[in-house]
Amino acid sequence: MRSVSIALISLLLLLGCRSERQFQQAAESWIGRSEGELIQSLGVPDRSHKYGASTYLEYHYGSSVEMPGLPPAYTATVIGDSIYVDSIPGSPAYTVSEHCALTFQMRAGKVYDYSYRGNGCRA
Repeated sequence: MRSVSIALISLLLLLGCRSERQFQQAAESWIGRSEGELIQSLGVPDRSHKYGASTYLEYHYGSSVEMPGLPPAYTATVIGDSIYVDSIPGSPAYTVSEHCALTFQMRAGKVYDYSYRGNGCRA
């Protein structure tokens, strides 16, 4: 049980260190740079489409972490000749999922703007 608690605390600390503001700053740093630089650094986009004078390049990121469940715990108290047992219910395993879709708007071969959505857009 102690190792599960340490793992959970470590995960929460790691997630807490990442910020949406840092993600925005990283995305903003691409504005004005070329499409070639973007693709060379981030790879081929997951989707792209053209609308009017703009081309939109979309990148998807995602991850899932399986958190193990906890077994029930029991405590026993002896009072005189009697033993009293208390139980603390366990918890089932669960999955923590994060996803981010980052879209760059391209005009004349350069990054013009960006948008993002999802709960995992943190850097």
